[in-house]
Amino acid sequence: MGDSETVHVGALSAQFENILLPFGLIVDRMTLTAKEASAQLEPFSLEMDHPASVEAIVHESSLEKFVRLKAPDNVRIESVVVRPEGIMVEAVVRVLLEFRGIAKCRLRVESGSRLMVELVDVGVLGVGAKGLVQNQIEGMNPVLDTATLPFQITLHEAKLEHGFVRVTGE
Repeated sequence: MGDSETVHVGALSAQFENILLPFGLIVDRMTLTAKEASAQLEPFSLEMDHPASVEAIVHESSLEKFVRLKAPDNVRIESVVVRPEGIMVEAVVRVLLEFRGIAKCRLRVESGSRLMVELVDVGVLGVGAKGLVQNQIEGMNPVLDTATLPFQITLHEAKLEHGFVRVTGE
C-alpha cells in the first residue's frame, strides 16, 4: 500500500457503547483517546504511535445483570448497588434453609491485566456465610482479564462511583 491509502491523524477520540464482552459483562461506554494515529483505508486498520488512554464505564444495572448471570442456582440476587465505599450485593442463598445477606465488595487491578473482586464484609444470618460468599467470588475472579479482549490494554484503576464503575487504562 502506498501513502495515498494511509490517513495520518493528529488526535483520535472514539466512543463505543453497549459492548457485550465474551464472558457476559456489558460495558456501557468505552472511550478511547489517542495522539498520532495512522489508518489504512483498504482493508481498514488503525495503528497508534503511542498507547491510547481508555476509560470504561459499567453502570450498576449492567453489573447486576452480570452478577445474576454468574450466580449459582442456589443464589438469588436481590440487588446490586455501587457506591464509592463498595459494591453491595444483596442476595438470598439456599443451603437447606434460605439466608438473606449483603456482601460488600471492592475491585482491584492485579498486574495491570486482571480486574479482581475482593470481599470486604458479609452481613448475613447464618454460620459460615463469609466463607461461602468468598468461595463464590473466587469462582468468578477475575471478572475481567485483558487477555480475553481483542486489543491490548493495561489496566490502571477501577474506581467505584455512585451508580457505576469507572475503569481506566492504556
